[in-house]
Amino acid sequence: MTNDAFTVTSKPLFIAVEGNIGAGKTRLARRLAESLKATELLETANSNPFLNDFYRDPKQFALATQLHFLFARNKINLQVKEGSLFDNRYVSDFLINKELLFASVNLSDHEYQLYQQVYESMAIDSVKPDLVIYLQTTTEHSRRQLRDNHRQIQRLISDDYLDKMNDAYTRFFHFYDQSPLLIINASEIDLDDDQEYEAFFQCLLANRHGRHYYNPIPMAI
Repeated sequence: MTNDAFTVTSKPLFIAVEGNIGAGKTRLARRLAESLKATELLETANSNPFLNDFYRDPKQFALATQLHFLFARNKINLQVKEGSLFDNRYVSDFLINKELLFASVNLSDHEYQLYQQVYESMAIDSVKPDLVIYLQTTTEHSRRQLRDNHRQIQRLISDDYLDKMNDAYTRFFHFYDQSPLLIINASEIDLDDDQEYEAFFQCLLANRHGRHYYNPIPMAI
């Protein structure tokens, strides 16, 4: 596997991987970081002490959960901002620009107004990714991945919640134009498979500008 397309310039590189719960963001971010000799910037859900309580009682713990994620993600954002001065390379498993997306789904109207005030008061100067990868997936696929890889929390997450988040992600990326965007049909591709990952990686190397869709599954005519 070659990464020559990324080594012809000394410009810093920042790739952000996004998608619904169970889409495979963290696994892909780790593999890309290895391929590109980049630093992993991964958020661990286990580090949020409110998350399991949120899944059990969303109304009571949504605001605390969202604020904790906001502060943690902004800390990582600042790390990228400072590191970019030294031509570093990063791959993250989140996009901080979508913080209000989660808030709009999970918070009440009053909580959302408060959250928005906190968000705006922080004056977050987010680092613009050189490429955003959106893992588009179905609720059924997310459920399977959660069952296989996150057994402790999969029982706490309802299909209704996964549906709502899928709809929110679809709306968000329909209008997203702040960075080049590569949309992947993650429900039909096994990026843990070496051959399928290599095909995807070559697509990534060739499509780092504008908006592109990656779905190698042939469609019936």
